[in-house]
Amino acid sequence: LSTAFSNNLLDATKAFSLTLTEPAQVDGLPPSALALAASRAAEEGEEGATAESGPWRLGLDMPSYLPAMKFLRDRSVREALYRAFVTRAGEVNAPLIR
Repeated sequence: LSTAFSNNLLDATKAFSLTLTEPAQVDGLPPSALALAASRAAEEGEEGATAESGPWRLGLDMPSYLPAMKFLRDRSVREALYRAFVTRAGEVNAPLIR
């Protein structure tokens, strides 16, 4: 039971991504977080992704999520990440909880 729950949570964490294309959306992120987000975008096929000009891809794993929640100035992006984080694997794990 706990293994299935944890695996579902891990799968949902890995599956989520949020691609940002406007520099204002990533305003406040430190250079290391911008570089990580740009490299993730490039890995997913976004040609020419750079830390300076984007696009940037954020996820729910801690190296991506924590800096975004701490430093992003765009409240709507933080809200989207938060809502995705607290609801990840909710539908899949609901039967396991009951």
